[in-house]
Amino acid sequence: MGDISPHFSRHEFSCKCGCGFTALDVELLDVLEDARTHFGADITLDCACRSAKHNAEVGGVPDMPV
Repeated sequence: MGDISPHFSRHEFSCKCGCGFTALDVELLDVLEDARTHFGADITLDCACRSAKHNAEVGGVPDMPV
């Protein structure tokens, strides 16, 4: 059980570098919840958000929106 929705936790939407940056798009969360419920299968988030620093370190898209 999640702490921000029935199936997702805030830590899943946090930057993986451990800096504490978190960006949560409520519309994305709603879509993920709908998909999880519809398919009855787990959804694993690999990278839901990145801090600007971490994004640059991993070669992500420059000037990404937050």
